[in-house]
Amino acid sequence: MNGYTYSQTLVSACDLDLFTFLSQHPGAGRGDLERGLGLTEYCTRVLMLAACTTGLVRKEPRTGKYYNSDLAEKVLVKGSQQSMLPFVQFNCKIQQRGSS
Repeated sequence: MNGYTYSQTLVSACDLDLFTFLSQHPGAGRGDLERGLGLTEYCTRVLMLAACTTGLVRKEPRTGKYYNSDLAEKVLVKGSQQSMLPFVQFNCKIQQRGSS
């Protein structure tokens, strides 16, 4: 039942370049993400809650710092050899729209 929510979270995070940002700034805090991604405090909080719920991002409980999961680091960072970013965009813009 959460597939649609997870896929929209993935697309939004990819569109905002969240995973590449975290790859370049591991251990970024919420304020770093707000400034780096150009989001409001509320939008950053919602995005990071959703990204952590998918398991693609982890939050260090004691420090509140964010890190990519191993999977996100491998396939959701721009320029990675196994990047699936084009497939995420294809799925969102072509496949999902064709299923409606």
